[in-house]
Amino acid sequence: MTPPAAPAVAVDVAVTRHSDAFERALRTLRVAVGIDIVSALGVGLTMVEQDVTSGLFWAGFGVLIIKAVLSSVAAYLVRLKVAPRAPETARAGGSRDGRVPPALRRKGATGG
Repeated sequence: MTPPAAPAVAVDVAVTRHSDAFERALRTLRVAVGIDIVSALGVGLTMVEQDVTSGLFWAGFGVLIIKAVLSSVAAYLVRLKVAPRAPETARAGGSRDGRVPPALRRKGATGG
């Protein structure tokens, strides 16, 4: 008899990896579209010769939305390829050598 636990764990990891990547892609899409909407409205409202109903404005807005979707797809693919580090292996402060920068140290916590 073979234990069914090993394949079930592998499937759960694969499902978690895809759901994590999908969640990252949705977050990226929300942020990118939000920034594009605010910037497009700002530019559209400050344009003297064009207005928000012009074709040029909506063509530019379409380009921004396409950019947001492509960024979201890229975030999905990158998250599938590069898994996030586990919290116990993450370096303190995010520095390359694992040291906490002096500005982020708390007095007494690291002896400084």
